[in-house]
Amino acid sequence: MSNPIIDKIVIIINALGLFFALGVNVYTTFIAKRELPTDLVEFMKLKEAMNSTTLVAPYKLEKILTNLYSERNKLKFIDMELHLVPFKQADEELFKKKTPEIYDSIIDVAMRMKKEEINTLSGKIIFEERVKKKINRFYGRAVVKNILFSKFVVQ
Repeated sequence: MSNPIIDKIVIIINALGLFFALGVNVYTTFIAKRELPTDLVEFMKLKEAMNSTTLVAPYKLEKILTNLYSERNKLKFIDMELHLVPFKQADEELFKKKTPEIYDSIIDVAMRMKKEEINTLSGKIIFEERVKKKINRFYGRAVVKNILFSKFVVQ
């Protein structure tokens, strides 16, 4: 029940596919050869990348100790030390001029969060994002790139 015309077409299509695969294999193996990278070229690329990258020193804030929101009369507090990483090194001068306002922003965000909320990993990330947004909103532009905590104790 086989049709000889369809069988021939299938054989021709298989042969074309085989020749195409063989041609691609021969081309990639023998004809198209990529240049292997040399140590000197890779070293120069790495050196250029390092020269174009500028690292910004973080601005250290002194220890902050503040109360947390509590529904009961139990005293809850947060003790932290943090560093603000600016986008540009010149922004560090802005931090020095407005340090009390920065402390106020951090304390305001901390006091609005509950102990149960801030005591989790996701709560710390939310706290960090809220502080960044509040400080950046205070300056009217993005000046804080990241916040690094060197101490973060919730009791």
